[in-house]
Amino acid sequence: MKKFLLPIMVILVILIIIIAILLLVLLKGNDTIIIPKEETGHIDFTQVDKLTSRNEYYAIKQVLNKYYNAIHYLDANIEELDVAIDITSEEQKQNIIQQYTAQGIKILQDIIDEEAIQELSLNEENLVQKLKQNKSSNFTIEDIYYVKKSANINLYYVIGLLDEETQVELIVKTDSYTDTFSVYPQEYIKSKQYDKNSIENNFNIDKIQYITKNNNNHYEIYEITDKIMAQYYLYDYADIVKNNLEKAYQLLNEKYKEKRFPTYDAYVTF
Repeated sequence: MKKFLLPIMVILVILIIIIAILLLVLLKGNDTIIIPKEETGHIDFTQVDKLTSRNEYYAIKQVLNKYYNAIHYLDANIEELDVAIDITSEEQKQNIIQQYTAQGIKILQDIIDEEAIQELSLNEENLVQKLKQNKSSNFTIEDIYYVKKSANINLYYVIGLLDEETQVELIVKTDSYTDTFSVYPQEYIKSKQYDKNSIENNFNIDKIQYITKNNNNHYEIYEITDKIMAQYYLYDYADIVKNNLEKAYQLLNEKYKEKRFPTYDAYVTF
């Protein structure tokens, strides 16, 4: 009897050890894949929120700067293009303008969302006529609202100003899997009669897994440090000084303004 008990006990001990090892492996595996709840939180794929991330803010700003730069090419004169060669003839000037116009058309075709292209019937022939009225020397963002539509797709509703006076509203869609974006122009927003709350329910992108990448629709999100943020503030203020001196005066710190420029005329003279 003892001869049979010994092997059985050995087998039981081995089984206990194997079970213990398996439990340790499983527990260790859980430790590596479970993300603490306070770090992830609940992801709401329908809630529209005001954007507070400055990293995302400046990514969207760069996207729309590219959009408006392309529009600028649609109706630019030779002086605005700042060409770095000597132009010797009218024919040469027109050729350069045509090249920039073609470049602007190509960029816009690559970055305007396909849904908007179809809705507005945009093609190479009419794109210039339909979008060149949005040409401006300065675009500033006033507010951005966003909604996370899926794990990789975000929609940003942007309210901004052209040349510090004309309000525009656009939508930017981003895909974090492919680092790509597309733009819905203000003409599309008007056509659909959308506002910032419309991105919650009126964009059926459940079947969209990613945005197709091309040569012009790549974007990146960089970490915006305090130093970089201060530089952006200075650049933005310089643009305001150039385009809206009264607003630039209003943005001055009140105590500094009282001491240094007690009147608007004093600021203008400076």
